[in-house]
Parts: sequence; C-alpha cells; structure tokens
Amino acid sequence: MTKNILFVDDDEQILNGLRRVTRPLREHIASEYAIGAKEALDIMSTRHFDMVVSDMKMPGLNGAAFLLEVKKYHPDVLRIVLSGHSEEQLILESLESAHQYLVKPCKPDVLKAIITRACHIQDLVSDENIKNTLSGIKSIPSLPQLYQEITEALKNPNATLDDVGEIINKDPAMCAKILQLVNSSFFGLRREVTTTGDAVKMLGINTVKTLALTACVFSEFQPDKKVEFSIGALWTHSIQVGTFAQCIADTESDDPALSANAFMAGMLHDIGKLLIATHMPDHYLAIQQLMKANVEIAEHEAEKEVMGTTHAQIAAYLLGVWGLPDVIFEAVLYHHEPSEASQEGFDALAAVHAANYIGHKLSPDSRISSHAADQEYLAGLGCLDRLPEWTEACAKLAKNQ
Repeated sequence: MTKNILFVDDDEQILNGLRRVTRPLREHIASEYAIGAKEALDIMSTRHFDMVVSDMKMPGLNGAAFLLEVKKYHPDVLRIVLSGHSEEQLILESLESAHQYLVKPCKPDVLKAIITRACHIQDLVSDENIKNTLSGIKSIPSLPQLYQEITEALKNPNATLDDVGEIINKDPAMCAKILQLVNSSFFGLRREVTTTGDAVKMLGINTVKTLALTACVFSEFQPDKKVEFSIGALWTHSIQVGTFAQCIADTESDDPALSANAFMAGMLHDIGKLLIATHMPDHYLAIQQLMKANVEIAEHEAEKEVMGTTHAQIAAYLLGVWGLPDVIFEAVLYHHEPSEASQEGFDALAAVHAANYIGHKLSPDSRISSHAADQEYLAGLGCLDRLPEWTEACAKLAKNQ
C-alpha cells in the first residue's frame, strides 16, 4: 500500500533535494512538499498523511510547534524532525512533539531506510483506533530523554564512563531506580554499588543504557485501575529474559554488540502488554476473559483474536516509531514467531526467542510454561541441539538470582 509523506521546510532547495532522494521510492510512497508550517497545515486539512518530516527552525511556527499541532489533530501520523540545527533547546522542544530527530545533512540511504521502515511500521497495526491510541500517547512521544542523552553522549569520542553517570544523576528518581536494579540479585554483583559511575563501570555502558530505557518505560506507564495487572511480574520476566538472552548470546558469540542487543530486546520484548493494560483496558479485559474461557489459547493468540494484533506487534510499533535499531525492532516483533523474520543466522532474535521460552519453562505458572520453542526455526539455524545447554545455563543463572 502506498504511503503518503509530507516534507516541510522553509528552504525550496532543501525540498528539491528531498524530491531527488525520494524519487526512487515512488512505487511505495506519494510525497508532498510544503514551504513552511502554515502551508503544511493547510495541505493536511484536506489530505491524509502517514508521516511528516519537518525542519525545526522555520519562521512563524517552528518545527516543534508545528508537530504539536500535527500530534493534536492527526495523532496517527509519524512525526520526524529533519534539521540542521543542533541547539540543545531546540532538541528539547522537539521531545514532546517528534518521534525521531534527524540531523542535516542526512545521508540519502539513511533517509530512505527510515522511510521504508516507517512504511512497514504503519502496516504492523491495522486497526486505526489502536494506531491512534499508540501514536497519541502523550507521555512518550519520542525516546525517553535520559536514554537519548546517553546515546548522544556516546557519539562523542571523548565521552567517559563518568559522563554517562552524570547524565543519569540529573534525574534523581531514575538514578535511584538504576542503582536499585544494579544491586538486585539479577546481576549478582559481589559488592554494593552506590554511584551511577560505579554502576556503569561494573555493568558496562550498554547494560546501564538499556536499564535506563526500560526503567523509563515502566515508570511512565501505569495500568488502568479497572484491570488486574502486575507491573512487578512483568518487570521480573522482562529482566529475566534480558539476562537469559544475554547469557545465550555470550555462549554463542564473543560479539559485544550481539550481547547488548540481545539484552535490550529481551528487556523490551513484552512492553506491548503494558501498553495494552495502560491504554486499552477494555481490550485487555476481553483478552483475559478469552484466556479464562479457553485455557489452551496462548496470550498472543488471544490478543490477535480480540484486537487483530499482538503485544509483540504493538511493542515493535512503538520501538520502530522511536527509531531503535532494526535488530531490536525485529527481535521484539518476531519473538513468538521467529520464522516470520527475514534475518538469517544466530542473532538477537534467536537469543530472545529461546530466552523467552526458557523463562516460561522455568516458571511455575502452568499456562505460561506451555509456551513452545520454534524447533524448526532453531534447527534451521543449526542451534536446536544447543537448547538443552542454554536451558541449563539459564537455570543456573535463575538459581543464583
């Protein structure tokens, strides 16, 4: 299905450049171009768009204010800033209104990849009401600021571990939460960690960055009062799957990026459940009722029957909108059905799928322990015979925790 994209800038030469970049994508997208925010809003009053890409510093209504208008009146539209201005204040202004922030000059291949994935994201959730709910969530219109600041700091070759610790220290509540997590039994550290700087040194930047992102998500969302939902249970399962996935990745590879991606994807794989309980309570109740009536149905199957989508697709939709790496996006999206993924070879998806299966297998809950591993998928990777060893390693890890 063709996607409609509106590009907004006050510089005609920039728009001409965008025309050239998007020309090869004409089979998949229909592009419109507007000089300034006012013209863009006029165009949007008569046409539907799937995505808006806007400059930040424009006369009259700037990009942040323009995208707030888009968010208010067109909540299902994916909102992206493409700006040559990197002033901190402008970036902070965009956090409430933009899903992603790209800096000019943006390489054509990067922009094409973002547009292509955005089109895929739009197709993940077909129900417009659900899509509107997700796109209009006010509390996290973009990546949590703390995570974004850490990511930006790491782009500086002169950044130190202490610099990352100082960023976390700017949010006392998040600082306390991360120290609590670091000192929990999940990480098995031999001494108490009392500063975020020590936390980064003990666990590594990637682990602490993932903890910051996950903690931000869990702290932002609170389930509706009319549903019975245990954030504690979800958090425990999430961190278990994250640590299991990291353990599995480490047994198969010495690639630190694979280990970090497996941990992050494992931590985030079930946040769609939290989104359903928080923003779609009626759907959540219907799903639980269906599961009570049919003890054989898996939760993601019940979700599909009630909503036409699953918590994995909803989580991937949000992570895709945030612009997280494809490897994270796909691992979350396909963690129940890994054979549907396009990736080949052992990767974060394989680690998360196995970790999720093992986590459920080790659970005393009879329903969730019935989750099955995709043996055909694992056999295709040449990893099926590794599953018992992974299970044993994760069981030892769980015992220590």
